[in-house]
Amino acid sequence: MVRRGKEVFAFAPDYDKATRAAVRALGAEPVDYSLSRTGMNPVRDALDMIRLTLLLRRLKPDITLSYAIKPVIYGTLAAWLARVPRRFAMIEGLGYVFTPPEGAEPMKRRALRFGVGILYAAALWSANLVFFLNKDDIDEFLKKRLVSSAKVFLLGGIGVDLDEWKPAPPVTKPVTFLLAARLLRERDRRVCQSGANCQAEAP
Repeated sequence: MVRRGKEVFAFAPDYDKATRAAVRALGAEPVDYSLSRTGMNPVRDALDMIRLTLLLRRLKPDITLSYAIKPVIYGTLAAWLARVPRRFAMIEGLGYVFTPPEGAEPMKRRALRFGVGILYAAALWSANLVFFLNKDDIDEFLKKRLVSSAKVFLLGGIGVDLDEWKPAPPVTKPVTFLLAARLLRERDRRVCQSGANCQAEAP
């Protein structure tokens, strides 16, 4: 976007000196804003959204792109309130809230999922287009009526440059494997459910 002559603002709540310098080196302008990434205080989140709305009104961008749960929800709603002409969101995954737990689900988590669903629906209603990285997430959001099918765009996987990471023949002697992932119990269970031998496939 910078190479195409666009002015780019990169919003984040947790800049440090090195990250701020790296963003400027890319040609974008780092902008601090208040957001509690993991907090669940609705009053704090509402105040942060109002502050973000005022900041967007001052900067007057033509386009916004939000990603991650809280920025998608509060960033897209703030952009709508600030009358930003075009508002885009990117859903990178379902996240903790929509991941089925093991055993009985606590009432608190059910309530959280219900509340997040309402906020997601409101935010994505105000978006012009919503990017997804995989079709399963699209199906889940459509099933829960969180987004209109007319606004969905399947972007596909991101994060791996195949010019830098070229496929190589597999090493079969000895059998070797590499897993680059977060260690989450839910992911282990998905592997287990999809494999023929649960005990052998789950780490």
